[in-house]
Amino acid sequence: MQVKVVHYSGFVNKKDKGVHHPRVHEDQYYFASWSGQIARRIKNRAPELDIEVWSLDREFDKLSCRNIQGIKACIFPYQFPVLIPRSLTFKMFFRLRQLSQKHLLIIHTHSIFNFFNVAISFLVPQAKLVISHHGGLPPDWKSTVVKEKIKTKIYDLALKRVSFGTYLNQRTKQYVQRLKNRDRFRFLPVGADFQLFKRMDKSIARKELNLEEDTIYGIYIGNLYHLKGVDIIMDTYDELKNKYEFKILFVGKIYEQERDLYERIQQSDCMFFGPQNHEDIPLYLSAADFYLHPVFAPVVGFDVSLLEAMAIGLPVVSSRLVTMGIDYQQLGYQVQRPADFSYYTEKMIHNFQQFNAVRDSVMHEFDANISIPDQYLDAYDEICNDD
Repeated sequence: MQVKVVHYSGFVNKKDKGVHHPRVHEDQYYFASWSGQIARRIKNRAPELDIEVWSLDREFDKLSCRNIQGIKACIFPYQFPVLIPRSLTFKMFFRLRQLSQKHLLIIHTHSIFNFFNVAISFLVPQAKLVISHHGGLPPDWKSTVVKEKIKTKIYDLALKRVSFGTYLNQRTKQYVQRLKNRDRFRFLPVGADFQLFKRMDKSIARKELNLEEDTIYGIYIGNLYHLKGVDIIMDTYDELKNKYEFKILFVGKIYEQERDLYERIQQSDCMFFGPQNHEDIPLYLSAADFYLHPVFAPVVGFDVSLLEAMAIGLPVVSSRLVTMGIDYQQLGYQVQRPADFSYYTEKMIHNFQQFNAVRDSVMHEFDANISIPDQYLDAYDEICNDD
């Protein structure tokens, strides 16, 4: 039977569409998800592979499909009644059943803890299930609360049917390691676009951003959350600012519930640039000397921005280098505790110029256009050969 892969991105929430989100009439709107992005990268590596991308959207009142770059991208209307709220409509279900009868169907979803996976594991048992972890947290499998115990049982049943799965954070790794098919899960981030993320001349980048030529700049890219350690970055800055010609660049969105972080940045000599288009991020990274990433919470995933900084060639001060599964000695400094972050940042201020092999060290494993999709293609091949 011919192989068909359906990448499912799920429900598109209107409030999650930022100012840079594509408009409904644009082709890019049909791919504006992790599923769309990864599907295109896989298609580029295997043009012969039959791939579709599906999503659910309230802004559509009927099924809308476009053939874009050899991929059939479909947006299903989110209309009641539905089989699974915010996950699966009857139209989607009937279409999947039809495809599973005509093809060796691989359903590639992009969230582990989603009731779509649960439904599919029972309603379309012929399909092979591939899951990429891009967000979401497991239930508390150690809890004695009935609700958490039920959720754990339900998710366990679905995940036992997974043919291949990935995880991004320590808590999810611990969850899947409980399963008998734990060997089917592995750490696999989205990767970085090494074609887009190439370093430009530092002096030119600084001139364009009106930055000082002789100042040492650390940089953080992402929303301003305590969960991402922005408060730790500011504590570090306060400790070191009077010892060195040193400042920090912040690129990202203000989180209104934690506006104190933004106010703290504004009151400092650090630079805040707000959210930027993805294609403009290399400019900001190119102006910096190293990347700051004090994410210690086990529930937080592996940030794309961390890999993008390394793709530019920036060394990093991070709590997550050890999770990458490669020799990280040439990438920067691994930090075990929040209390040590300022120590390693100061060490980086002295030594950032010595880290000149960062990009080459990560490209082989984490190139989003080559190595990441190739690992998914290897999984697809293994699934098909086992059938």
